[in-house]
Amino acid sequence: MVLICPFVDATLSHPDISETDKRDLMLGPAGAREAGRLYAGELPIDHPLVSPVNADLRGFPTMQIFVATDGIASHDALILAERAREAAVEVQVGIGLMHVWPILPIPEARTSRAAMNEFLQAGRWTSMIHVRPCLQMLLARRELHMIARFPS
Repeated sequence: MVLICPFVDATLSHPDISETDKRDLMLGPAGAREAGRLYAGELPIDHPLVSPVNADLRGFPTMQIFVATDGIASHDALILAERAREAAVEVQVGIGLMHVWPILPIPEARTSRAAMNEFLQAGRWTSMIHVRPCLQMLLARRELHMIARFPS
């Protein structure tokens, strides 16, 4: 599972967000909170399906997480990475620039895209859809749409 600057806590309650906001060129806390509220619908904003940083990560597949050090979502993404490691999930964290830098047309992104390619070619991510009931729930509720084909 490759996560590119993931927004994993819709509460945006980390105390360092106000400081990071001064450097974030793409996201602002007010807009991100509203997006989180809209995404949550009737669920509480801190529900694990809305804020995966609160989820039980045991059994999740290997993750590669790219974190933008100048992004307001970075603090929570690093917490998610640490929680995944505690749950015995192998995590690779790439520390970088601004939000979604790995997919931007900038020189620093080349290395990140190469690392993603290598990670995905290794094939350790293929069992993702089978390992967690929360992912199955999302699929059943049609809130998660698969955009890739998984080898059988």
